[in-house]
Amino acid sequence: MIHLVASSDGLKGSALPAVVRLTDLLGERGFDVTRSRNLIAPAPGEPASPASERAEEINRARIEGRLVIDLSGGNRANEILPDLRIGPGPAIMGYSDLTAVLLAYAPQRPTIWFQAGHILAGGPTADFLALLAGTSQALLEPRVRHAAGPRAQVEGRLLGGNTRCLLKLAGTPYFPDLDGHILLLEGRTSDPATLIPQLAQLRQMGAFERPSALVLGTFTTFEAEHSTGELIELVRSATGPHLPIYRTEDIGHAKTAGGAALGAHYRLGDDMKLVETVNLWS
Repeated sequence: MIHLVASSDGLKGSALPAVVRLTDLLGERGFDVTRSRNLIAPAPGEPASPASERAEEINRARIEGRLVIDLSGGNRANEILPDLRIGPGPAIMGYSDLTAVLLAYAPQRPTIWFQAGHILAGGPTADFLALLAGTSQALLEPRVRHAAGPRAQVEGRLLGGNTRCLLKLAGTPYFPDLDGHILLLEGRTSDPATLIPQLAQLRQMGAFERPSALVLGTFTTFEAEHSTGELIELVRSATGPHLPIYRTEDIGHAKTAGGAALGAHYRLGDDMKLVETVNLWS
């Protein structure tokens, strides 16, 4: 059973046909799919309902045993954190602004960084459906390469997500404990004027002192004008030389991007492999 929601900014009205196609596709695979009554925003950039109602869509679905797939992005997901019931239940899937929500659940159960709406626009449909069916976890094992710092095999839980949205949790009880874990960062609006102060804030918070490694996804606007090498150097100047830095093109805002399991235990070296089986349903 699956419930489709928009916990951040509501979807544009023009997105409704794609939601119907996704619902039909999942229904053809045997999944019972329901949709939030509040998917569509009254105006661009606005949530479709008050924060408490958006949180209740998640709470109720998880109590009913439904996997929550969030199709939204934007700016407003962190509003719902105080109203969420963090407890046992199926996983939540989303990306970008959903970083805040995914990380709230990650200490208790892995949550899935992936935008399911992209499977209708060139995304990894087969891997997504195989993950739902429980036949493969390939969607959650992004390809990586060593980029800077010490070259060492490390293990730990994967935490992080969108850089801007991770920083919304600074100074709150929801910022993740990074000690000994693997930090994931990616960004969409990431020109140097934006990214440099974000990295400075993370450094000043001590966020680069505690992880065992850093995995960099894509940084859309930065890499439109600058090379990957420049990105690595910029990040390394913030982290210092002690932190192993890995790079993946499989995590980010591209419609072809794959996913990862935040809160799940990974082994990181020549590749990035799950040490555990991620169960979406319990």
